[in-house]
Amino acid sequence: MGGAVNEGKSGLALLLNGTGSKAGHIALGTGSGAFSVNDTDLATPSHWVAFTSTDVTVQKKITYVADFDSVTISGTATIKEFGVFTSGAGAANTLWSKESFAGNAITADGTVEIQVQVTHEIV
Repeated sequence: MGGAVNEGKSGLALLLNGTGSKAGHIALGTGSGAFSVNDTDLATPSHWVAFTSTDVTVQKKITYVADFDSVTISGTATIKEFGVFTSGAGAANTLWSKESFAGNAITADGTVEIQVQVTHEIV
């Protein structure tokens, strides 16, 4: 379960005002924990990539796609969460949204490739 977080909603308001930074990266994480609108990061972020594509062809929706190849997620990791961020790992990064799926974790063993698609809808 997950969704937009307060930090991301504030970031969107700043972006609409002509300041702030747009989302540009998706991170995978190995941590778990309940979603909260007050979250500012993944529980345990582990892999970061820039968006492969962004689609705004559907009214009031934006879809981000990120591809994690087997090199990016090399080694053994149990992926349990992902989030949409303004940039890669770092202190100036802003979390826009987060999703946890610990009950359906993905085990990466160095041969797995993962594509994450996230759609944000303005309601």
